[in-house]
Amino acid sequence: MFAELAEKLEFLPGDVICRQGDEDGYLYLLERGTLSVVAEDEQGEKRKLATITPGNFFGEINFIFGARRVASVIADEEALVSRLGQKQKNALIQRMPALYNRLRDLGLNRWGVIRFLAHPLLKDLPREEQEILTRDAVSSVYPSGTVLFDRGDRVDDFVLLLSGTMDLQGEASLEMHDGDWLLPAGGLDGGASLWRATAVIECMVVFVPLAPMRDLAARHADFGRLLERGRSV
Repeated sequence: MFAELAEKLEFLPGDVICRQGDEDGYLYLLERGTLSVVAEDEQGEKRKLATITPGNFFGEINFIFGARRVASVIADEEALVSRLGQKQKNALIQRMPALYNRLRDLGLNRWGVIRFLAHPLLKDLPREEQEILTRDAVSSVYPSGTVLFDRGDRVDDFVLLLSGTMDLQGEASLEMHDGDWLLPAGGLDGGASLWRATAVIECMVVFVPLAPMRDLAARHADFGRLLERGRSV
């Protein structure tokens, strides 16, 4: 059914399928060939982030959330791609809701990880160390009024607020904003929460298991000191 909605496009080696910074709103499915995902930093230095193989979707962040593309996708060899535009989005939702929901969850998680990588907390870490942290990271969006965790709940993740506002109620009242992070009361060993955390404005949150954070803090003293500036939950 996806094939009925999509158009087929062929690319030669070196062709750019989609470009970093674009907001064209397309979703892609690679049918044949291999593609490289390449990001360019502010200094113009290019870095390959991943390889896309047949059967995999890409572009779901831009297609679903409207965010600018964070990397370019370039053909390594002759490639066949199926492309779906915004005009077909409603048809996809109606005809294939399970696929759309899967793509939304995939896009949300990728978007959260990308924003996590751009956070000042990680900017000075080697690329391989960043990849260790993001390997098991999970992104979630919480509507206004949602309780993320309550006092006494076990918290075994590093919690980074990417967007929105979070209210913390305990022995005092605190408010968290974009870029703030939370550590369990037991630090990197985890522990029971001291706060009831509620989304005031819709929140995008990244959860990272404490074990790799703990190992990284042991190897990089500066990273460990930065972590301590977050709030204990």
